[in-house]
Amino acid sequence: MRNVSLGLLVLVSLVSASCSEAMSGSPQSDVTGEVSRSASGVTAEKPGPAANSDISTVEPCDLVDDSTLSRFAEFVEKKAKKTQTGEPYCTWSASRTSASSEEWPPMVGVLIDPDAGLDQFQDRGGGLQRGKTDNGRPIIRTTSDSGCAVGMAVEDDVHVVVSAGIKDIEESCRVADQLVEVVDQKIPWV
Repeated sequence: MRNVSLGLLVLVSLVSASCSEAMSGSPQSDVTGEVSRSASGVTAEKPGPAANSDISTVEPCDLVDDSTLSRFAEFVEKKAKKTQTGEPYCTWSASRTSASSEEWPPMVGVLIDPDAGLDQFQDRGGGLQRGKTDNGRPIIRTTSDSGCAVGMAVEDDVHVVVSAGIKDIEESCRVADQLVEVVDQKIPWV
């Protein structure tokens, strides 16, 4: 249980730190590469629903369904919460049997930051890779020791972060890349 709590704490810190305001200190490189979408395995026909363009009505837990998550692991726990500064987020954790005894169970998260644009998305140690979703929304990906996070622009001052902590960084980014495409389909296009 301690490892599950620790893993959840690390994933939440990856998600919320990726969205916090810029910190003082030495500037870091903005671009270390481009994110490739060719292997996402998700096809997109059109941007998210235009009928409802109010992001404040979107619940992070509604953006990823169980059948999508089951492609990656057996996720058994979904938690809807708010960060210390009030941004809504949702985390899903997998059963302990989805991980070996030495590693944390797989976890994914979705956070909506209604008060900061994608330009506020921060490097967590692995550099920033810029790209676009299949629908054309700007994205930035970064990694840390605990996983991978992909920020996706919604409006000039709003972005969504999809994060994954699964096995290793490469697998975490593969999952986060696929989930951001799923989330893109459900976020209003304004």
